[in-house]
Amino acid sequence: MADEQQKSPAEEKRNLIRGLETFIDPLETTDPELYHYLIDTVADQMNYYRKSSGKNKKLYERWIIANIAVSALIPVMAVFSNAPTPITVIIAILGTGSTAISAVLAKFHYKDLWVSYRNTRELLLRILRCYFMDAGPFRNYEGDKKAKLVEMCEEAMSSENSEWASAMRKASDSDEKKRTS
Repeated sequence: MADEQQKSPAEEKRNLIRGLETFIDPLETTDPELYHYLIDTVADQMNYYRKSSGKNKKLYERWIIANIAVSALIPVMAVFSNAPTPITVIIAILGTGSTAISAVLAKFHYKDLWVSYRNTRELLLRILRCYFMDAGPFRNYEGDKKAKLVEMCEEAMSSENSEWASAMRKASDSDEKKRTS
């Protein structure tokens, strides 16, 4: 196997915005300020959203599969419920396990985070495509298109942060209500 060439950090970041390299690369010399914003801010955030989305998707899928497996064993074990006490103990443990898994899923919102991170990354990519193709909100825009791009990217990133904070507050409030009830 041939040795792969090491990519510089800037090359790795550029590759995070696949398909747009032909637009972004020339900016390094023509508009270094925008180039560094796209590479150092937007690409970094997109990488974070990609990794976080993947991590939460895997966690969600693992917990769901575990819950399905545990829940599916309960009726199988119930067939033997007239058997000695160890079977009824196993059924109780399985039921408790299923409940605990459901609580983990409800507490940590893996599916919601997976979808939110993925949507934010795709939104940023769409904004960039529209900017470079002079489409959507950038078509016929009379103002500073670069400023509009930055505003739209920042709005998308801060919106995701606000949604995350709101979801965490709701989860915390829900936990607090359960403790005081």
